[in-house]
Amino acid sequence: MLTFFRLLLILFLSVLVLGCHESEETQTQTESDIHIKIPFPKVHIHFDYDESITSHEALDTEAERADYKAKALSEVEKLFDELRERFGFAPDHQIHIQLVDSVSGLKNVANTVVMYNPMTGGIARLTMHFPYEMFEQVSVRAHELTHAFIAPFHLPTWADEGFAVYIENMYAETPQHPIFETLQTEIRRDGAGVNAVQHWTEGSGIYSDVDLTLWCYRYSHTVIDAIEKQWPGTFAKVFETVHPQTTLSTPAFVAVLDGIITDTDMVGFFQKLGFENLR
Repeated sequence: MLTFFRLLLILFLSVLVLGCHESEETQTQTESDIHIKIPFPKVHIHFDYDESITSHEALDTEAERADYKAKALSEVEKLFDELRERFGFAPDHQIHIQLVDSVSGLKNVANTVVMYNPMTGGIARLTMHFPYEMFEQVSVRAHELTHAFIAPFHLPTWADEGFAVYIENMYAETPQHPIFETLQTEIRRDGAGVNAVQHWTEGSGIYSDVDLTLWCYRYSHTVIDAIEKQWPGTFAKVFETVHPQTTLSTPAFVAVLDGIITDTDMVGFFQKLGFENLR
């Protein structure tokens, strides 16, 4: 009889232990299911250091670099949200930020390099390079992040940089590229007599001239600023109208503006500024 009760007890304990294992397995499976169903936010922004910057006095230890990276990402994400509010959209491509010692040997320059997919026209990779001193300036971060926002639209250089400076100056205590008082009196022309900003290609030909390049930044910004002041909300409509991955020449960009601004002939507006071959 005692043996019988012992057998019953062993059987009971076995069932109890088995039940516990099944319960734990079921719980684990349930947690796994929940984990899979939670949508993870898409990561837009990545931050890293080029080897050349790790000797900087503010970044020469792993702890300093880790702290600075956390601070930098927080600041860029805040700025990202602000620009999303301004533009009414956000890019869905990844944004890579790299802190470097210099850009083309210069510590007072930041840049954004965009690699496009030749098959789709979409962005394969976008990297912003900042020397430490440039990243510390919120206006410079705003300028480069604007490029990241509008890169999918393939705008002419003058429009792309005009937007970037337009946003940059919203964050600058002292604008580096202030607007001109008038567009007509500040025109500079290339060898063909065309407004030099229309065919602006940075760093080549006549545009290797520093003074002319600085003028291009100011003039482009002044054009964007003048249009947005006279016809508020125009550029929000531009980005609603233009399909990303569509390359816009200056004539195509002006045509988009002409379709949005119905009370003014925008082709004539730009022709008065020395732009040509717009129709």
